Amino acid sequence: MSLRKVLPVAGLLFIGFFLRVHALYRVPPGWRDDEVLETTVHAQRVLNGDFPIFFREANGHEPLYHYVSAGAILLWGRGLFQMRLVSAFFGLLTLAAHYRLARRLFGSRVALIATLALAFSFWALIYSRVKIRHISALVFVLLAFDAFLRALGVGRRAPRFTLRCGAFPWDAS
Repeated sequence: MSLRKVLPVAGLLFIGFFLRVHALYRVPPGWRDDEVLETTVHAQRVLNGDFPIFFREANGHEPLYHYVSAGAILLWGRGLFQMRLVSAFFGLLTLAAHYRLARRLFGSRVALIATLALAFSFWALIYSRVKIRHISALVFVLLAFDAFLRALGVGRRAPRFTLRCGAFPWDAS
């Protein structure tokens, strides 16, 4: 990729990073109940040596966010800013994955505009600024769609295996 194409994307990710971490300890104000629960209960379980593949508390959920939170506690401590950095990190990864998928579907210019809109979107910002596990799912959904479309050959020439897979039912009949 040329420098002319990389600089706008890098600038966009820098803007997204700034929006997600600037005054993170003040906005939104105070600890939310989910932030306290996920920090003091779930991440602490991981720190105590319990590594479940599914957390049953709170109607059940996946463990990845809590494992990353436990690592953040070990690295940075338990402050509000440090805990919210985990969500900011996943929010930034979401911007990058969104750009990748949008570029595959619509090209670089539309991907840049769409990702800029996501960077300033209220809900994308608020979930990136509070410690809540839902932010970690979107990056994997976007990457899964990108992998699926890549396997189908969307955005480039269809690979031979895709053509063979399409011809198989006809050959088998």
